[in-house]
Amino acid sequence: MTRATRIWHIEERFGYFYSTNHFGGFTRHGTREQAVAAIEQDIAEYGDRWRDQ
Repeated sequence: MTRATRIWHIEERFGYFYSTNHFGGFTRHGTREQAVAAIEQDIAEYGDRWRDQ
């Protein structure tokens, strides 16, 4: 069974960076670099992609 591809982007709110996908899942990070690293790890593991690709 495969899971649906998540399409990720980063939102900045109140000084935090959120790695967010179109299904509503997100994680909060202190820096943009941490948010990018989290998304890149997920993409490598599950085959997800960035919104602008």
